[in-house]
Amino acid sequence: MTTHTLETPEVDLAYDVHGPLPPADRRPPLVMIGQPMDASGFGALRSHFPDRTVVTYDPRGLGRSTRKDGRVDHAPEVQAADVHTVVQELGTGRSRCSPAVAARSRRSPSWRRTPTT
Repeated sequence: MTTHTLETPEVDLAYDVHGPLPPADRRPPLVMIGQPMDASGFGALRSHFPDRTVVTYDPRGLGRSTRKDGRVDHAPEVQAADVHTVVQELGTGRSRCSPAVAARSRRSPSWRRTPTT
């Protein structure tokens, strides 16, 4: 596993890459995201994908990801933009989003699918 921090003006996003980048089999990495949990909550699920490169990350303001914008809310649009930014940072040469496994609690806002370029 390698840990990375993606620094932006509003947040430092921490994410972990489990496996090689780019993946040896050329499949896009599997991105596991959760709200309101961080990367540490995906250990058991990640273990079910030993043949895949898996990326887990700490959403804005949770775990190791540090907000710089002074806000405490978790807007779905902002969270989706953060995921898109991390996927682009992976540099796998794909223009579309990697497959994702998402989890949320009943207290969390619903995720909305956002178009990617």
